[in-house]
Amino acid sequence: MEESLLASPSLPTPRPPTTPRTNTTTLPRSRRHSLQWEQKTRSLIQQSTTIQERADNVLQQSITSKRIEQRMQRDQDKRVTQMIKQKVHDTSILQKKLQTQLDSLTNELRRLELAKEKAQVKLDERTHPLQIAEGRLQMRAQQPTSEVANDVVERALQVEWTDLKCAVDQLDSIVHAAELHTSRINAMREILQQDIEDKEASLKLDQACLRVSPTKQNAQSMNMVLEAAKDKTRMKKSCILPDLWKKGSLQELEDAAEIERTAIKMRKVINKMLKHIEESNVTNNSNVNEALHAKLKLTTALHTRLTARLSAVETELQKLNDEKLQLEEELKTIAGPLEVVQQRISLRNMRPGREAVRDGVEEALESQLAQLQESLATYKRNLSLVDSERNRMLSLKAQIEQEMENKAVSLKVHTKCLDMDSKALKAALGDSESTIGKKKKAPARSSDAAKRNAVFLQQAITALSHTRFPRACFLTQRDLGATQLQTPCARKMGW
Repeated sequence: MEESLLASPSLPTPRPPTTPRTNTTTLPRSRRHSLQWEQKTRSLIQQSTTIQERADNVLQQSITSKRIEQRMQRDQDKRVTQMIKQKVHDTSILQKKLQTQLDSLTNELRRLELAKEKAQVKLDERTHPLQIAEGRLQMRAQQPTSEVANDVVERALQVEWTDLKCAVDQLDSIVHAAELHTSRINAMREILQQDIEDKEASLKLDQACLRVSPTKQNAQSMNMVLEAAKDKTRMKKSCILPDLWKKGSLQELEDAAEIERTAIKMRKVINKMLKHIEESNVTNNSNVNEALHAKLKLTTALHTRLTARLSAVETELQKLNDEKLQLEEELKTIAGPLEVVQQRISLRNMRPGREAVRDGVEEALESQLAQLQESLATYKRNLSLVDSERNRMLSLKAQIEQEMENKAVSLKVHTKCLDMDSKALKAALGDSESTIGKKKKAPARSSDAAKRNAVFLQQAITALSHTRFPRACFLTQRDLGATQLQTPCARKMGW
């Protein structure tokens, strides 16, 4: 103990006791021994006093050092506890933010998937109207050349087909983009979930650190926490700075928020697109139906006028035929008197020279011959005029009949176009009722359109039934399907 105290650099090294020097040469022997004896005792007392003082100093220094160490330990423990609590607080805040962001991202994922399903349903619904529009364009291309025109129906069908094709392409692309973004959201959710689990494990360990104390129960609970955290990836020594640790979680939150904002924008785009497609579909369908109605009405009116005109032409042609027959009969009738006059003149020309007198008979015969020849020329001229007019009327009749055949084909084609729309409407209404399982009233626009279609179909069929045409002028559904249409939209869609 004394050696350690003496060796301690904090304690001053005591000086050896000093004794006054005495001149022993002058003292007697007996007295010199007595002084040495006393000096020795005093030296021992002084040495013991010094050692006691040194022991007291060492004791005081030890007590002071112990108090300082205890205070430093308390301060250090308090500082560690505060830092652990701060770490628990920071970790809890980050965990709550991560959990909030995860919940928000999960809800947005659900809404995005719902919007994607709506877009997919709308995409499937647009396929059939697109086929109807292509079929209408295909059937209209089957019309005769004189009936193929860039009219209102053609323009309306082209606009409808273009909008439907663009809608199908846009819906297909947006559904694909939504699927990709859904996978990104799921990947981000896994990252957030993993970070939340890590934060939860870190919170448990830090809270266990706060509960650590030198007791048997706390030691057992600490062992249980350590056993539960064995599967977590841990490093022997922390090498990540607190700023980087916090920055990593904040970066994940920022990435997740950006993905969520993108999902919100995509969902808004999908809803806006669906609304625009629906409005465009209603407008185009209305325009096409109105154009088809107007086309059927105009074609039916023209067909009726052509029928009346054909009847008038046939009546006039019959009159010309009758007149031709009468003229031919007149020509046959005048041929007899003309031959008689010519024979009479020939016979009278055989008279003797003395009897060849230009008498009244000669003049009457010549007058009768001139009259008959003039009548014959008039009849021939009239017959030529009648024949020419008759040929013109026959040509006009053929043109009218051909035009009526063309109009009949046009009526048939446009009737089938409206029939396609009616069947598609009934099929769509039937599918919706069977899918939903509830009775819903069809929209007034669709119901009115169906009624108008039925009325126009009946009118067209009635107009066609009152006119006789060759069988070849009608196109059946089988004929339309067997003929290949070579139009730009047909080639593009592979028809």
